[in-house]
Amino acid sequence: MKKFIFKRIGFLFISIWVVITITFVLTEFLPSPFLSEKCTEICVAEQEHIYGFDKPFLSRYFSYLFNLLKFDLGTQYGKATYDITKYLIKPMKVTVVMGLLALLLGSVVGIALGTLAAIYHGRWLDKFSTVIGVIGVSIPSFVLAGLLQKTFGYDLEWFPPLYSADEGFIGGLFTLILPIVSLSVFIMASTMRYMRSELIEVLSADYILLAKSTGLSSRKVMLGYAFRNALIPVITIIGPLFIVVLSGSTVIEQYFQAPGLAAILVYATKNGLSYIVMGIAIIYSLTFMVVMLIIDILYGVIDPRIRVAGGEDNG
Repeated sequence: MKKFIFKRIGFLFISIWVVITITFVLTEFLPSPFLSEKCTEICVAEQEHIYGFDKPFLSRYFSYLFNLLKFDLGTQYGKATYDITKYLIKPMKVTVVMGLLALLLGSVVGIALGTLAAIYHGRWLDKFSTVIGVIGVSIPSFVLAGLLQKTFGYDLEWFPPLYSADEGFIGGLFTLILPIVSLSVFIMASTMRYMRSELIEVLSADYILLAKSTGLSSRKVMLGYAFRNALIPVITIIGPLFIVVLSGSTVIEQYFQAPGLAAILVYATKNGLSYIVMGIAIIYSLTFMVVMLIIDILYGVIDPRIRVAGGEDNG
């Protein structure tokens, strides 16, 4: 298992290096951050010399990599100067926490509903779960967010309709309940449909029928054989669904006035703050890669055959 994990971590670092390199190369095609109506070409050249923009490509590239090792995303110059890391650290916490909690909630609930729907296939619980799954996939997250905000935020007043950072860490999480639920419904519906179809297929497989014929209890057959085998394809879609969460959070954060990366991304795009946009792109990429690493490790935990195929020896 250790060899399998270390191999996946190695691939993670290679992927991170590729993303960082591509991001840095793209910055070479961006206009100078010092360009403005009031600054002449000589003024721009002087500013670029002061801040090291006229240094050779490789010198700036290795300096950029070294700074990233210190968790320094660089500086955005222009009309205003931003330390990108300090500027993005608080919004990043809001976006990542909200996205991960939505992914966790949607996956757990979706797998549970899909399992129940498969066990009670053809009964009312199966039909109810199928309807919920279709509705969850069909309704856009921002429409659902509006319904939740009006119903549970303003009408019933069960949850805060808008995010508030004044409540502390726990209170801040409480104000994120409605955004998290809004983002998690699509994940829940998708995982539920996959889990239901995979588990129904697994339960009708020959080896499951053989296990039942040997006298094993239904619970042991379900947990020991059927559930684990049906879970592998479901885990496959969780990684891409996390991208859906991150992209969907752009609208949801604006809706609930959550000070996440979405607001910063919109502001930076409107004002041409390209290096901040690149910093956000790196954060999104790294977060997605870490989630995919966790999913790869879960593959090996659930099915030992994947560890063997991934290069783990028998020792």
